[in-house]
Amino acid sequence: LEKARLVFDKSKTMHAFDLAGCIIHEMLGLLGRIEDTDAVVEETIDECLAFIDEIIEDEELNPLHKESLFNKLMEEASHRRYNDWDDWRLDLLSSCTMLADSPALRIKLDNHLVAMISNEKGDSWSTKHFAEKINLIRYRLIKQYDRPKKAREFIEQNIKYSRFRKM
Repeated sequence: LEKARLVFDKSKTMHAFDLAGCIIHEMLGLLGRIEDTDAVVEETIDECLAFIDEIIEDEELNPLHKESLFNKLMEEASHRRYNDWDDWRLDLLSSCTMLADSPALRIKLDNHLVAMISNEKGDSWSTKHFAEKINLIRYRLIKQYDRPKKAREFIEQNIKYSRFRKM
């Protein structure tokens, strides 16, 4: 991750992003083969995700890189290596909200999120919790780019979820 930070400091945004993604990929592979009792691997993944957010939030981020980063995040989040790691998958998709400044990207992200909810089967607590987390990402997208009225309507539509009742 140090190398990725050095590269980022030299304004090589895409290379830094790719290095962080590579680290996540390798760490996820390790989780399936080792016991991470000290949570070192998990912390490394969390640090990489935070670094990706730093890259995205950088004021000097080239607008040409935004769509590319968005697509890379969407592709990464769709990878099956995250099948047992939904929180990290959702972290990646949540990061996409900061890059979805065009209507086309917002639609792409929202459609993907809606499809994820539709693909979940059952009525268990975990299924409802997963849907709530996805809808929180959708709310963030609406709040960031749409009118306040639309955000309030979305809250009302999702009032069955505890976090929406607290808003």
